[in-house]
Amino acid sequence: MKSILIVTMCIALQGCALAGNDQNVHNVGKVVAEARELFSSTRAAVGGSLEEAAKRKTTSIKDLDAVLELLDGASNKLQKATLMAKLDVAARQVETVRTQSVALLKDPANKAMAQGMDLQRWLDEIARQRSIGEILESDVARLRGTIQELRSWAAVVEPVAPPNQVASNLKARLAELLSDWGAARPASMAAQAQVESQSTEAPEVAKAEPAPPVDAGRPAKPSRGLVEVRLLQPGGAAYKTVRVTPEVLAVIKLVSSGTGERQTLSFIDRSMSRFNLTVDQIVAIRGFVGARILSAMIHHDGALNQAVVSAH
Repeated sequence: MKSILIVTMCIALQGCALAGNDQNVHNVGKVVAEARELFSSTRAAVGGSLEEAAKRKTTSIKDLDAVLELLDGASNKLQKATLMAKLDVAARQVETVRTQSVALLKDPANKAMAQGMDLQRWLDEIARQRSIGEILESDVARLRGTIQELRSWAAVVEPVAPPNQVASNLKARLAELLSDWGAARPASMAAQAQVESQSTEAPEVAKAEPAPPVDAGRPAKPSRGLVEVRLLQPGGAAYKTVRVTPEVLAVIKLVSSGTGERQTLSFIDRSMSRFNLTVDQIVAIRGFVGARILSAMIHHDGALNQAVVSAH
C-alpha cells in the first residue's frame, strides 16, 4: 500500500501536467523552461537590434525600421506563445497537486518522503516568470512607441536639417535607449532561481493608471496571520476581497497612497520579512500593485530563502 501511495504521489508531483485551452497536455517544467528561454532570448534580441543600429557609422530611418520590424516580430511571438496563460494554468495545477498530496498521504514515512519535494519553489519560479513576461511585454510596447516617434520626427526633419545632424542625433538617442533597455532588465531575470525539474500571475506595467484606493471603511480581519483587504477594481464598479500578509498589505497601502514606484521598491528591498505571496494572491493583486513591484516581492523572498540555504 505504501509503495502505491508513493508512486501515485510522484506521478502527480513530477508529471504536473496541465491542459491548455487547446486541450494539449504540457509539462509544467517544460512550460517554465520555455518561458525562461523565450523571455531571455527576446530581451537579448531587442538589445542586439538597438546595439546594431546605434553602432552604425550613420544611423538612418532604415535602421529605425529594422528595429521596429524586430519589435513587431517579438511582440507577435510573445502573443502566439500564450505563455502567460500557460503559466497561470501551471500555477493552479501545482497548487492543486500540493493540496491533493497533503490529503493523500497518511503514513508518516510517506509524508517524510514528500517533504523533500519543495513545490513552493515551483510556485515562486512560475510567479517570477509570469512577472518577467509582463514586464517584457510592456517594455517592448513602450520601446516600439518611442522608436516610432523617432522615425516620424526624422522623416519630418531630415529634408531641412543640416547634413548628418539627424543621423548623429538618432545615433545618440539609440545609444540612450540601449542603455535604458539593459537597465530595465528585471532583477528576477538577472538572478534566475534554480528550479529542479524531474520531468525535463498589473495594471499593465508600462504606464499604469493611478492605483484605485483601498477600501479603508472595512476593518481588516486576521486569519492565520493574514489580513483582509478589499481592492477597488478598475472602473470602480466592484471591490475584490483578498487575504494577504501584513507585509503585503503595507505595500498595497504604499501604492494606494500614491507613493512612487522607486520608493516602494526601496521599501521592499529593505524589508527583513517575507511577503509569502501565494499564486491566488499574486493573481488578485497583480492588477493593483503592478508587475515590477510584484516581481520585487517575489524576488525578495527568493533571496531570503537562498540566504537561509547558504547559511546551512
